[in-house]
Amino acid sequence: LPKDLLQIRNWKRFRKSKITNNNPPKIDYISCFEIEILGVSKAYPKKDRNRLNQQMKIDPEGAKTRLFRARRCVHLIKRMTTSTTSSSDEQHLTNCDAWIKIIQAVKEELSMAQTLLNQLLSSSTKRRNNNHNKDIDPLSEREMSVIKSSPEMTTYVGGLHEFMRVFRFIIATIGDMLCLDLEVEFNSNAAQLKNEWKNMSMLENAIQIEKNWSELTSSIQKLGIHHSLHLNTVPEIRKRTLSLMMQLDPDTSSNYENQQQQQFDDKNICDLTLQPVEIQNTNMNSKDGNPDSTIQLVEWEGKNVMACVANFCANKISSTIP
Repeated sequence: LPKDLLQIRNWKRFRKSKITNNNPPKIDYISCFEIEILGVSKAYPKKDRNRLNQQMKIDPEGAKTRLFRARRCVHLIKRMTTSTTSSSDEQHLTNCDAWIKIIQAVKEELSMAQTLLNQLLSSSTKRRNNNHNKDIDPLSEREMSVIKSSPEMTTYVGGLHEFMRVFRFIIATIGDMLCLDLEVEFNSNAAQLKNEWKNMSMLENAIQIEKNWSELTSSIQKLGIHHSLHLNTVPEIRKRTLSLMMQLDPDTSSNYENQQQQQFDDKNICDLTLQPVEIQNTNMNSKDGNPDSTIQLVEWEGKNVMACVANFCANKISSTIP
């Protein structure tokens, strides 16, 4: 195990110049790998490899998870620094630019939705309190009931649910690139962004998105709109990804770099979020309330993209793939 991890680290050193963050401050992905995977610190210098051997003896499952976290990180870097149609630098920037556009678009959509729902809540409150505006009458109870139960409202809330799902797929991928512990959450905590998520600049809007989603779900519940609001958390998405990798190579055998990884790389990866899709069973989690079909892969301009991602990008960003 230690030898395998060190080989992966050396490969990452070779690719280091290709995977720097385009916006300051730059992310030192090598340091992320050494700290989060190899456990390097001032107390435990690089030359100390005994702790990895010890973990293999006393916690083989934990050691195996650590190895696959490393492989997932390398897999992402290979995807972002290798392209048959453009230079590796262009491929990396293409992914990052797409993520920035998606995160910004999700933020705008959720902000707009919160404004709309606040108006509905305000109208409902004024009607109950008999506090009418001279120019604008509040919606009647019947009108509110029609709006809340309408197919259009159900579709609208379902769309917001899907937007958040796409957003969290991207955040989970970034967490894998940073080699974060699988239990690390992503929420509206600014201190957490700085300390655990390396203060990555593209995630500044992401904090507001999680806050907006929390407020939105509260408003939807207050209005009595019936729709599943459960979503997989970032840690759940990341654990699912590692689980898929382990299913392809349950014994961490030597054929990972050949046949098994080829299947994981080429056949079931969303080219925009870089999240895997299980071909035979796409049911991520019973908590996730939307149909499994939205995370099936569809072809868009020669690339494999999750249906929910393609739908969001085509309708909210561009008719061509970002």
